[in-house]
Amino acid sequence: MSLDPTVTCAHCGDDCPDQTITFETHYFCCHGCLSVYQILNENGLTQFYDINSNPGNRPKDSNEHRYLYLENEEICNGILDFQDGDLARVSLFIPSIHCVSCVWLLENLNKVSEAVIASQVNFLKREAQISFNQDKVSLKELAELLDKIGYAPIFEKKKTKENQPKRDQRTLIKKMAIAGFCFGNIMLFSFPEYLNPDRTFAENYRDFFSGIILALSIPVLIYCARDYLISAYKSIRIKQLNLDVPISIGIIALYAKSCFDIIYGNGPGYMDSFAGFVFFLLIGKWFQSKTYDYLSFERDHGSYMPLASTVIKDEQHLITPIHEIKVGDQLLIHNDEIIPTDGILLSQESLIDYSFVTGESRSTKKLENEKVYAGGRVLGSQALILCEKVSNQSYLTDLWKQKVFDKQKESPLKRTTDMLSRYFIYAVLVVAGISGILWAFIDHHEIPNVLIAVLIVACPCALALSFPFTYGNTIRAMGKHGLYLRNSDVVDQMTGITDIVFDKTGTLTLNKGQNIQFSTDLHERDIKLICSLCRHSIHPLSRSIYDAFKDKVKSHYNVSKFEEIKGKGMSAVVDSAAVRIGSADFLGSQTDHEMTTVFVEIDGHLLGHFSIEQKLRHGVTELLEALKSRFTLHLLSGDINSDDTLFKPHFDQDKLVFNKQPEDKLNYINSLQNQGKKVMMLGDGLNDAGALRASDFGISVSDDIYSFSPACDGIIDAKKIEKLPHHLDLSQKARLVLKASLLFSLFYNLIGLGFAISNNLSPLVAAIIMPLSSISIVTLTTLGIRFYQGNLYKKP
Repeated sequence: MSLDPTVTCAHCGDDCPDQTITFETHYFCCHGCLSVYQILNENGLTQFYDINSNPGNRPKDSNEHRYLYLENEEICNGILDFQDGDLARVSLFIPSIHCVSCVWLLENLNKVSEAVIASQVNFLKREAQISFNQDKVSLKELAELLDKIGYAPIFEKKKTKENQPKRDQRTLIKKMAIAGFCFGNIMLFSFPEYLNPDRTFAENYRDFFSGIILALSIPVLIYCARDYLISAYKSIRIKQLNLDVPISIGIIALYAKSCFDIIYGNGPGYMDSFAGFVFFLLIGKWFQSKTYDYLSFERDHGSYMPLASTVIKDEQHLITPIHEIKVGDQLLIHNDEIIPTDGILLSQESLIDYSFVTGESRSTKKLENEKVYAGGRVLGSQALILCEKVSNQSYLTDLWKQKVFDKQKESPLKRTTDMLSRYFIYAVLVVAGISGILWAFIDHHEIPNVLIAVLIVACPCALALSFPFTYGNTIRAMGKHGLYLRNSDVVDQMTGITDIVFDKTGTLTLNKGQNIQFSTDLHERDIKLICSLCRHSIHPLSRSIYDAFKDKVKSHYNVSKFEEIKGKGMSAVVDSAAVRIGSADFLGSQTDHEMTTVFVEIDGHLLGHFSIEQKLRHGVTELLEALKSRFTLHLLSGDINSDDTLFKPHFDQDKLVFNKQPEDKLNYINSLQNQGKKVMMLGDGLNDAGALRASDFGISVSDDIYSFSPACDGIIDAKKIEKLPHHLDLSQKARLVLKASLLFSLFYNLIGLGFAISNNLSPLVAAIIMPLSSISIVTLTTLGIRFYQGNLYKKP
């Protein structure tokens, strides 16, 4: 029977090469997708497939131990947001949420399980808040249900300090609301003063309206503007002037002169300009702080570690929180679980993946009594490990205790604004002094009015807005194209880069998916025999071979007498043929290949071997070609140099550096900086964390921006890594926009100073000039960045 190559899975949309798994009229790529479809079908939730085309996620392979730690009451209590009697509520991080169908399904979870009372999804944060009945379903069973339908939750320790930014954001929004309300009403009550030509208003209502305006101004000064005033006071005390000092001078000058006018019956003075000034400042502050708060840029190694592990005591398996594990405990680590402590392997042998810790892309075979380290992931059969060091004393923790993680990067933006603040204050004082001297010869009675007018009009509102709106628009433009920056302060750190250092595995190459070649031509039957055997193994190399050749087979042979020898290979009878696949030692052969090789024997005849090398990410070749003419490129890797042929066209030979441990990467970055280089680092794992932190600008490359990534200045979507040159160009263009904005604000200040020095700065003129200057800066920076965004990121 001929097969339709265009058939895709009804659940997830992946290809269905053999088309043997069916239900009703639908095809499925695996039994996991079929199971999810049947669950939704039984509960009347097939509308899930009508909202989006192929919206489902392929469920992970079944693992009965994955959520075993949730049987521990102490761990569950630390995860639950609320519990009272049988009612409990939990907030779960579910990175596989990706479309409106996912939101719809998770918010209808009560139709899948009657124990679920309600669920609400925060799409941006990939979080689901679920209320459930603890008497009917445990947290472990709830997690298993979500996993079963393709929405596996990730549990991390709660950090109370993470709530602080949220509280700060809420406080800022409250201040904006109050300042905006007061500004609008002060403007409203000031209009009669400006628009009453016959002065009847002044005679009858001025004092009443001025009193209302004064009352409205008090919360603006005491609550909304207090952070600027406090910051300026602290800055003056330590004799380090920042931008808040001239801002505070302007605020005080505006308010003091306005209060003086109100008290002496001269009208509301400049209160509308004062309230508007504070309001626009708060808008700029909010715009600057409103960044990707649903991403984490400060994760440490603890976010990667499990919450608990299985400890064997008196032949009992006890789920034990990580912080309670002691030296001498025996730990049972199941397949795909993380080793939480340094220890000694008690099992005969085990296969361990250290890629996220060391950068070494290949799994490591460990034998009995050999040392194993925290952070490694056990592959295949479970491993028994004797704890030698508790979690907070492990090798992984020692890496994180390096001084580089305690060092705070100084923001170039802060240095710039502080320098401008000093010059600005000096310039204002000089202008005020000259103005006072001139008016001493004209009319010395007007000197106080002129000096106050100079301080008012020279208030750096436009200067204060230029930075947040220029760089705030920049990080939003970059975010639309896959680069998510920590905040707007770091944009300026991207400029002036001289050297770019790349990690290899997971950054330039794929963690999954390699270039796999066989040493000779394979016949169709040979491919079918190999795929039929490989699909029965969980070993990473077997899975890689199967994934590379599965599209070439339409069905599989029956497999019997399957046997897998850990760390060596596997054998079976496949369609009456004796097939063995594994290492050269396993098949009694020899190899001198530097790259990974897997040998194949069929019916006693050695067919040849697979050569497996890393596969470059999509767009990496174009990326390196675009960068190498502008920057000095370096490659750092924990691997052996088996893949150097991939990179020789793009890197100088002396810039290809292999076999480097995490400490070596950190030292390499430091050595470049000691030579006066400004270094950008791109990495993806814990092994890169030190180098990312030490670099002038660190970018974490992630296939899933919501999952674990080490501390960094930015997270780039791996699928859009080829856009890095455009991001670098935009950071340079943002500087041009900023300079134009600063010149524009200087121009406005000069116009205002003309009014002030000539003693013509009436409240009406101030009410026009000051808001107009702020609006002009916002418009200029927004349009400028959008113009460059459209030109730099346009499709070829």
